[in-house]
Amino acid sequence: GCQGDDATFEMGDTARARVRRRPPTASKMISPKRNLTPTPAQIYTSIQKLEISQVIFTQKEPRTENFTSWFSVNDCEALLRRGNTLIMKIVLSSALSGRYTISLTFVPSYRPRDRFGQFCAKGVAKNKSDLWLSIEIPPNFPVGKYNPHMSIVLEANDDILTHFHPKFIIVLFNPWNTGDDAYVENEAVIRECLTDDVGTIWRGTHRQMTPLLWEYGQYEESCLEAALSLLQTLTADECRSASSVSRAIVARVNSRDGTGVLMGSFKGKHATGMHPCRWNGSAPILQRFYRTRTSVRYGQCWVFAGVVVTLLRALGVASRCVTCYEAAHQSSRLMHVDRYFTADGDLVHDASSDNVWLYHVWTEAWMRRGDLPLGYDGWQVLDACSSEKLGGTQRIGPCSVVAVKEGLSGKQWPYDGEFVLSEISSEIRYHRVMPTAGNVKNSKCALALVQQGQVGLKIITATPKRGTFADITANYRNELIAHVMPANTTPVKTKNCTFELCTSDEAALGDNITLNIKIYNSGALMRTVDGRVVGKTVDYTGAAVKNFMSMEFAGVVAPGKDSTVTLPIAAKSYMKVLTEQCLLQFFLVAKVRESKQLYLKQHNFQLCPPRLEVECPASVNEGSNVKVKLKFKNVLFVSLSRLLFLVQAQGLCPQREIIHRRLALPGGVAMVEFSIKAQKKGKFIFLASMNCDQLADVRGWAEIDIVGAQATQTTPTTQITLTAQATPT
Repeated sequence: GCQGDDATFEMGDTARARVRRRPPTASKMISPKRNLTPTPAQIYTSIQKLEISQVIFTQKEPRTENFTSWFSVNDCEALLRRGNTLIMKIVLSSALSGRYTISLTFVPSYRPRDRFGQFCAKGVAKNKSDLWLSIEIPPNFPVGKYNPHMSIVLEANDDILTHFHPKFIIVLFNPWNTGDDAYVENEAVIRECLTDDVGTIWRGTHRQMTPLLWEYGQYEESCLEAALSLLQTLTADECRSASSVSRAIVARVNSRDGTGVLMGSFKGKHATGMHPCRWNGSAPILQRFYRTRTSVRYGQCWVFAGVVVTLLRALGVASRCVTCYEAAHQSSRLMHVDRYFTADGDLVHDASSDNVWLYHVWTEAWMRRGDLPLGYDGWQVLDACSSEKLGGTQRIGPCSVVAVKEGLSGKQWPYDGEFVLSEISSEIRYHRVMPTAGNVKNSKCALALVQQGQVGLKIITATPKRGTFADITANYRNELIAHVMPANTTPVKTKNCTFELCTSDEAALGDNITLNIKIYNSGALMRTVDGRVVGKTVDYTGAAVKNFMSMEFAGVVAPGKDSTVTLPIAAKSYMKVLTEQCLLQFFLVAKVRESKQLYLKQHNFQLCPPRLEVECPASVNEGSNVKVKLKFKNVLFVSLSRLLFLVQAQGLCPQREIIHRRLALPGGVAMVEFSIKAQKKGKFIFLASMNCDQLADVRGWAEIDIVGAQATQTTPTTQITLTAQATPT
């Protein structure tokens, strides 16, 4: 403790507290004959009437500096970050004189019997009716939602004054404080991965990467409360650690074990909930979960990753979405994927549950890892959409990205590094099926080919500039062994013949496709090649839906020469069987007669979607009405029915559904419009999507700037910004 002129202060083990006095005022003239020493009866009378009338909490640091003023939280008295200073003003019913001890206890709102922190201070009051206490929240204080319980012990007769505050105090991680687990040195990373509430999630294929604008909405109503409610089962020590908190978050987001925020659905059956492609952001999901306390239906990997990012950013942990193209998912054994094919050149999908997803989105969070040796802080992998059930829960992480790059895995390197390593570094084993009496399930299999470097082809994340990405593959894989494929070709070279399987760079939905197979003979002898190509529609997890083409070819290639086999594919062959996100998959089996060389290759292709236009004024005055139009032109040769438009703008317009009841004929335009009031200043983004019986996941977005009412309004201009994702269903 420390001594003062008229007060003594004592500190607890977990915090520092000091009494703040009001500025001294001019003393009144007192007669020297008057006895200033109160009698015991006078002291007892004054104590009997003394009560705590009011307690006011304020924060020393401006809330705008650490972005706590942006949150929308009901019944919150103070919202601060670890390492900040909390100022408490205690208003008494009458003046206090004598020695006292003030105690402030943080009681978790979800577990009132626990006590996560207590702050104490002693002092001597001289006829004061209000007391001030300044408390520095330690940088390792447990994050959470608390009911402040305050008491004053009067040493005159050990009487106790108590006050249980009706509102909450919320403590969050502080990425600006060097003593916090979530500390981030780079201010640009904080701005991009913590304070920004809109970002881009990348999908598509590793040759055709498509952006999805996602509204994280961590400042929206109920988002922070939902994040705090997921921590109610943690102990105080677990709430101190960013790694423990993030691990609890990813475990509670997934609802496969019966509880959690979001339920996954990957089989195309979404009648009992929301189609995963219809979500535009995390806030509606978390608001529905917090309101109903039941799991929301449905989500897929990018939805899970977006929700985890929202929850972590709300709690103060910098995080971002990361996309891995060609991600391996095994059912049992790690580090290899088994595939089976027949003599006809077709893959047997039901022979193994192993698969390679066209892309997989997970979350990275920046934190200090006190449970690992030095050098493994920084970005950590978190995956709430894991196909593996680890420790009884569907989750992966936090797993150090540095440890994954170094190939470290096992129980001594928490958590789940072997699964992340397997996702990006597995080899593919092709087995030839030799059917017995036509029964594939009872067939004998022979290992025909092992391919390496075909998994984890590219790992990217969004950058602050919309529509751009950063290639972070080198963060996960050693550059000496990393295998990054060229942009538009997929070469594999064995023995004397080199094969390349290519498609046209871009093809819109409804266009014909040209598939090219390039063969180069580097040997000194003539080579004869026989092959077969099977085309099928798939979903993004690589699961086949239906075959739409099968073609055979044969040719002779002269020594030192190349030859190209061109296979035209008509649009009508795939249009009737397309599934989510317009994804096609071609599987090629080729064999050289003379050398017995075998070539196997799987080629994924995505069709470019039609456009959804969002029209609104580029700039309007605060308080004015804004008209927004959503327009979609049907470029298909079939009519569209039961069109449903969804639109939202964080902080301006909650998610709303607009039904278009007329058919959209081929070549026709479906348009809906609505009006909202520009209630507050700032820049906002309208996110819109369109779904119907024939299409899903058609998206668009546009920005609007709302200026002050006294500002001069510029000539309104229409800004149309388009995303690139459509999904026939």
